[in-house]
Amino acid sequence: MKKMFLLGLALAMIFASSCGGTVPSGKSITTAAGEEASRPADTDPAAGDARLLQLAVNGMPLPDFDPDNTAYTFSVENAESMAVEAVAAQEGAAVAVTQNGASVTVTVTSKNGENQRVYTLDACVALEGRVVNHNGANATVTYVIDDGDQQTAVSVIRNMAAKYPSLAASFALVTEDLATFKTVEGGDGVPEYLKDENGNYVYSKNNANWNFWDKMLHKYGRDGFEAVSHSHTHRYWGESDAGGTFDFRLSNGKTVTSEAFPRGNVSKEFWGSNQIIRELGQRGLVFVRPGLTHEGQGLTAIPGFWDNMQNSGAFIGARGTYTHPDKPETMLNSFTDFGNADARFFLKSYMVQHYNTSPGVKTEKGKSTPEECLAEGIEYWTDYIDAAVENNAWAAFCIHTIRPDTHVGSGHYIFNSQADALFAYTEQLSAENKVWVANLTDAFLYAIEWSTSSVEAYQVGNDRVVVSLSCREDAEIYCLPLTVRVQLPAGKTAASLDGTVLPTVEEEGRVYACLDLAPGSEVTLDLQ
Repeated sequence: MKKMFLLGLALAMIFASSCGGTVPSGKSITTAAGEEASRPADTDPAAGDARLLQLAVNGMPLPDFDPDNTAYTFSVENAESMAVEAVAAQEGAAVAVTQNGASVTVTVTSKNGENQRVYTLDACVALEGRVVNHNGANATVTYVIDDGDQQTAVSVIRNMAAKYPSLAASFALVTEDLATFKTVEGGDGVPEYLKDENGNYVYSKNNANWNFWDKMLHKYGRDGFEAVSHSHTHRYWGESDAGGTFDFRLSNGKTVTSEAFPRGNVSKEFWGSNQIIRELGQRGLVFVRPGLTHEGQGLTAIPGFWDNMQNSGAFIGARGTYTHPDKPETMLNSFTDFGNADARFFLKSYMVQHYNTSPGVKTEKGKSTPEECLAEGIEYWTDYIDAAVENNAWAAFCIHTIRPDTHVGSGHYIFNSQADALFAYTEQLSAENKVWVANLTDAFLYAIEWSTSSVEAYQVGNDRVVVSLSCREDAEIYCLPLTVRVQLPAGKTAASLDGTVLPTVEEEGRVYACLDLAPGSEVTLDLQ
C-alpha cells in the first residue's frame, strides 16, 4: 500500500532539481530533529540486505518511513525540481535514484549483489482547479413566470418548449388557486389554521387547477420546468402569526387597519404554500417574493417581515420583487455573492412587459398599441443578457403573462412574438455555450454551491491527477454537479475519466480538462 505524505507549505520547502544517480552508501541523512540516522549493526557481513534505512526529499525525511514498504506518495511544490536522498540499511549496499518527471525509483542492491529492492515514489504536485459556470458557459439566465397564468403555461410548456430545447422556466404559483386551507376556532375565539398530527396543513384541493398544473408539469413538462411558491394569497399577510388585525402603512403614507387574520397566517403564506408545492411533486427549495398590496395599494417594507422565511432553513433562497433597471448591469447577480446567506434571499431580477421595453420610456399601461410595442423590440432585454455574458453573471427575468400580438389591455404582459424572440436569443447563446438557461432552483443550487465550494487537484506521478470538490453546505441538499476546470501538468494535453476523454480548453497557454463533479466527491483522471 502506498503511504501519502504531505510535506507541504508548512515545511516551507523549495525543491531543487535532481537527476538520476547513485547515492554513496555511506552517506547519512540528518533527521528533522537534527540527529543523524543510525544504521543497525551489520549482523551479516555476507551482506544480502537490500533495504533502505531512510528516504528524504531535499533533506527532509519522509515521516513514518518503513523499510518494508516500497511505495510512497509525497507532496511537493514542483516535481521537476526536487532532490531525493536515500541511505541503505546495510553499509556497502548500492543505492540508485532515478527520476522521471514526477516519479522516482530508488533501487537498492545488496552488498553481495544477490538481492535487490525497488522503492517507488510519486510526487504529488498541486494544480490549479476551480469551479466555473455550468458547462463552462459565460452566464446563467433564469426565466421566472409569476402568478400561475394558465394560458402562459400552455404557451411555454406545450408550444415554445418544442422550439427551444434549452428553455427552462420556473412557474411561481399563488397556491390559493390550487387549494384552500382549513381553519378552526382557537380557544380564545381567534381562528387558526388547522394542522394534522404530523404538523402538516390541512386543505381541500381545487381539483381543476390542481390537475392542470399536475398535467403541465408531469405529463407535458420536462426537466427544467418547475413550480415554486409565490406565497398563498399574494396579498398583505399581517405582521406576525398572532392573528387579529394590524395597523400598517401603504406606500402612499396612509395608515390603514388590516382585515382580521387567523392565527398562523404568515407561516401559512410561506410554509403552507410550500407544502402545496411539494405535494405537487416539486422540490420546494426557493421562494418568489410577491409585491404585496392592500386594496390595490403597495406596502412599505415591514421590519422583520421576511425573517421567518430567511431564518427557518426551509428555503435556500428567494427572488426579490421585480425592478426596471436603468442600466442592465445594475440588476446582475454575481455568483461570489452567494457565499453570504443574506444575499440569497434578495435575488435581483428584471421584469419585462410590453409597455416598458426601454429604460426611461415608461408608457402608460394599456396606452401603447401592439404595433408600437413590437416596433420598440426587445433590445433592452437582450442587453441584460449580454451584460451577464460580459460579466460572467446571473440574469434573472420576471415574466407575468404572454399574450397574442393582437391583445390590447392593461397589466404585466408581453406578446408572443416578444417571448419568441427572447427565448430564441437565449437558445442561440446556449448553442454557442455563452449562457446556461436554468430554472430558479437549479440556478440557486449552483450559485450557492459554487460560492461555498473549493477544488483541490494534484498531479500524482506522471500519469494521474486526483481531483476533489468540497462544499460547506448540507450535502443532502447541495448535491448538484458543478463544472470544474483542472489544469493539466506541463506537456500533457488530454485526460480521461473512467475511459472517457474529457473536453479541454486552453487559457493563457495552459490546458485545462473540464468535468462535472458532485460536491463531496473525488475522482482520478488518467493523463494522456
